Amino acid sequence: MTPRAPRTCGARAIRIAVNLLLAPLWAFVAFVSFNAFENYTEVGDVTVLTLVMLFAAWAWWYSEDRDRRAALRRGQADRDGHSPPDGGGDGRPPGS
Repeated sequence: MTPRAPRTCGARAIRIAVNLLLAPLWAFVAFVSFNAFENYTEVGDVTVLTLVMLFAAWAWWYSEDRDRRAALRRGQADRDGHSPPDGGGDGRPPGS
């Protein structure tokens, strides 16, 4: 999406849905941080928080790597004059 493109109702709805779905995750992290689960071990707390942080780091890395690979494909198309297949990175043509 370009910065000047108008936002569609669908994009806004998806953004709202994602934010609503993330609320329980943040509530869980807050409960673990405040040690609300007193019967749960501290090792369990640290393990859960570590898993959440590792997932966040992986999601960030995957997004950056996907953008990097897309830029390389665009650069390859510019050098050899042939455009790469536009399948969204999954190898399938659009619409299949």
